[in-house]
Amino acid sequence: MEDKKIVFVLVAICLTEGVLSSARSAVAAALWKSGRLNTLLWLLPDHVEGRLERGEPGDRERAAAAGPQSKALIEMALEAERRGDLAGARRHLEEAARRDATFLPRWTLINFLMRHGQSRDVLSRAAPAAAIYEGDLSGLFDLCLRTGASPDQIYRTIVPARPKAQREFLQLLIRRGKQLDSLPVALRLADLAQPNDRDLLFDLCDQLLTAGEGLKVAQLWKRLPRFGRTEGRCLDWKQQAVEGIVMIEAGEAVVRLELSGRQPDSAVVLRRTLVVDPTHRYHLRALANGEDTIKSAVEWVWNGAVAGTGDQSDIEVDAKREISELTLVIRRRPGQRAAEGTLEITNIRLEPKAAALASAR
Repeated sequence: MEDKKIVFVLVAICLTEGVLSSARSAVAAALWKSGRLNTLLWLLPDHVEGRLERGEPGDRERAAAAGPQSKALIEMALEAERRGDLAGARRHLEEAARRDATFLPRWTLINFLMRHGQSRDVLSRAAPAAAIYEGDLSGLFDLCLRTGASPDQIYRTIVPARPKAQREFLQLLIRRGKQLDSLPVALRLADLAQPNDRDLLFDLCDQLLTAGEGLKVAQLWKRLPRFGRTEGRCLDWKQQAVEGIVMIEAGEAVVRLELSGRQPDSAVVLRRTLVVDPTHRYHLRALANGEDTIKSAVEWVWNGAVAGTGDQSDIEVDAKREISELTLVIRRRPGQRAAEGTLEITNIRLEPKAAALASAR
């Protein structure tokens, strides 16, 4: 009774409706903080948190009926699920999602559906949930994958267009070993060219190359230069450290290096993986500039076999396989001194034979 007297005194001094509301809120906050739940609910019968905290028979139902808050309905649903009343649990969760436009009730409903094997409903509920949530969606995307839906279906129908969501989906596919299904979202991120996606996309390109997915690599590689220097990744030139040789530049079509004359008689300087059509023959175009001794030291190796030397500006090679390797070797020729000076190779390009003939005309 003492608590009720306090309430009556405070209410009595309120002269306007606004003051009354403020006073009730202040008293409710004090009662909640002190744990006097019975008094709080006598003053505010529809106080949702108080009903849920007290937990007496009927409190959850009263809390659920009190307003749009979904917490009470979620608790009622979980209790119904524990009792085996799945229809009742689903009804409470759907009502929570209807009342509350936030992510939590939708996420809880999706997890409930997944626990009970209703994968089709999981997918239909996932897109609206993903659309409204700005947090980490990896868990939601993972549930969708666990339904057996293809990554392509999930990407087309559920993953929002926001770069953050696209990135989370790509990272999830890589973690789940589904790199081969990741190209559409990777191309989308590459087109956006956000700096924090650079390493992720280069790593994926390397992984696809290791997996022998030449066509996917070629599609992704075309977008990657927009991130700036490719620095030996994926289909870029890969430098080999050689004593006595200093690499000045290794670009798409230009290579410059300094030979000290003290380099080994034979040394691999650069390697590059290329994606080609295995049914075609190709022309390797490259123009070596420097003294004759330097030019003659250049040797081009195609898929492990010597294809030509620096004295040749047009070398014909047979592709044979989709993922091929071009290697630049510096080799001292018999009877010659070791090459010393600057070597510049320009206009490096690989063209299908028919295209090369057309450009020659």
